[in-house]
Amino acid sequence: EATLTTHPDITHAAVTVHHDHHTGDRLVGYVVPRNHTPLDPTTIHTFAADHLPDYMVPSPITVLDRLPLTASGKVDR
Repeated sequence: EATLTTHPDITHAAVTVHHDHHTGDRLVGYVVPRNHTPLDPTTIHTFAADHLPDYMVPSPITVLDRLPLTASGKVDR
């Protein structure tokens, strides 16, 4: 998450582990663009791959208008 938010076009990011008994566990990323800038998930994936080891790169990456929040204002994972 910290690496994704260093991208100049991203304001918020969340990464979760997706459990799948067929393909195993994988990281899934969610990002919110700065000022509604159009983002290409492939570009964000490449950015993450340039800054992180392979096992830490989320795939897929989904672009959202905003992250879902709990009543207390924390990211609703």
